Amino acid sequence: KKRLHFVVDVSGSMYRFNGQDRRLERLLEAMLLVLESVPSGAGASPSSSSSLEYAVTGHSGDSPDITFLDWDDAKPTNEAERYQVLEQMVAHSQYCLSGDHTCAALDLAVQQAAAGKDEREEAFVFLISDANFERYGITPKKIASILEKEPKVHAHLILLASFGSEAQEIKQMLGDKVSICMTTNELPKVFESLLGASVGSEL
Repeated sequence: KKRLHFVVDVSGSMYRFNGQDRRLERLLEAMLLVLESVPSGAGASPSSSSSLEYAVTGHSGDSPDITFLDWDDAKPTNEAERYQVLEQMVAHSQYCLSGDHTCAALDLAVQQAAAGKDEREEAFVFLISDANFERYGITPKKIASILEKEPKVHAHLILLASFGSEAQEIKQMLGDKVSICMTTNELPKVFESLLGASVGSEL
């Protein structure tokens, strides 16, 4: 069994700076790629034949745990249903409070992945975000400590935008725990490299 938890940044900065560098659009494209690639039956019911389960949560100044698709929710099966999920992300980023819960959201996802894991499961956590960390006093060292907190959980940070060289500096310090995707066509390559060998033909 493979459990994939996608944690998306739906903070106000994603909406506010989208006109500058399309960061929110890239987030939506990344999640559309996920929703189209993961089998629609994954995790929809205990009797599902798929070996994949996935959930999508978000974080903003409002909360570190905003549910868009829970583990047991029926997953989108067509364009209209996928659009509804993406629309919720846009609406939240447009009207949420300012602030940041990146570390709390990542820590919660990693802890939940570790707690729900048995020997037959492989757990993945993907935090998809911009690199707006320094403003909130979040250091690469702090992020690294959470990414590496549970050795049995594959945790990874995907950065879609940056102020100055912040994303590159984080990448230099965290190495292969971080991927930078400043253009949409880089996203499939990143997911393929992170999931391909383990998840294989299910995607």
